[in-house]
Amino acid sequence: MSDPSALPEDILPPRKGTRNPLVLVGAGLTGAVLCAGFVAFKSGHANFSQHMMRARIFAQGATVALMVGTSGAIAVPNMLGGSDGK
Repeated sequence: MSDPSALPEDILPPRKGTRNPLVLVGAGLTGAVLCAGFVAFKSGHANFSQHMMRARIFAQGATVALMVGTSGAIAVPNMLGGSDGK
């Protein structure tokens, strides 16, 4: 069993590193475009809905590329013994 007096810091150590706020912007943009596409489809605007789904794929790909690039930019200096990621 787990110790009921354990603090969250004991169970999950604090994160080391930084967060990229552009990833949150990209995720929000992806969600907004997805919702706009669904609304357009429901309203009967199939052509606009198709454009929104294409825009969603672009936004989603850009977000994933940003996540991969950010993690690589942080991981490579750490592997080479450079900065500590802060």
